[in-house]
Amino acid sequence: MIRTSMRNLLIKVMFVLSIPCQAIDFNAKVPGQLPVEIDSQQGITCIKKGQICKARGNVIVTHGQTKMQCDTLTAFFSLDEKGMPSDLKKLEAHGNIRLSTKDQRKKGWSQKAVYDVASGHAHFTGNNLKLYLDGLVITSEESMDFFEQEGRAVATGKARAQKDDKILSADLLMAYFTQKRSLDHVTATGNVIVTTPETAARGNKGNYHVQSETARLTGNVKLTRCEGQMEGNAAEINLKTGVARLLNAFNEENSSSSPGRVKLLLTPQKTPKVPD
Repeated sequence: MIRTSMRNLLIKVMFVLSIPCQAIDFNAKVPGQLPVEIDSQQGITCIKKGQICKARGNVIVTHGQTKMQCDTLTAFFSLDEKGMPSDLKKLEAHGNIRLSTKDQRKKGWSQKAVYDVASGHAHFTGNNLKLYLDGLVITSEESMDFFEQEGRAVATGKARAQKDDKILSADLLMAYFTQKRSLDHVTATGNVIVTTPETAARGNKGNYHVQSETARLTGNVKLTRCEGQMEGNAAEINLKTGVARLLNAFNEENSSSSPGRVKLLLTPQKTPKVPD
């Protein structure tokens, strides 16, 4: 066992590893390899010939444009033919995790994170799961996953995406990114609800497009506005203008693909409520 016991001192360890830039960095622009820099305030302990190293105390991990802070970090390395640590395989972070990019356009918070280098998959769990993406705040009560190679993020368990006073919530939210790593659209599945100051709507599935700021609901849609409640197969809500309309669309969940009917129930109310 190798131990560095230097309490209250900043220990900086730089691992020059063969990690693709885009494996962690949303905003990577330079191809090739980048070093992973690990700062630990209470020391770093390595066991099994350096195959497993653990950093403790206000740990800061920097890789390209991305920085992660946590209480403890464990790094797992593969061994080369000489039995020496070589490539980084996995990172496990625990406690008060804060993830951010240099431009602060993407930020995240959790209590536990596991990152697999080869697949580019990061799994976040714990309390206070929150993700800030280009002005959109996404939260969930169960877990969050990032699939860097696929350009998507998943929030599971009473997931919620909010921008200002507009909210999209569902059992499952999936965020998709463009090739330039900006947020493109969000899909919602299960108990989908969209609320704005003017409108409350419910459906089975949803899709929110970032650029147009429009949300589309399908499947048993109920839409409530101050003038009453409407029911149909699909609805489109412009979150920028507040304009909402129920669509006489084909039933996407019915194999017969028959046109849907629109039902209007006039029960005026001052504040729109989420329909049952």
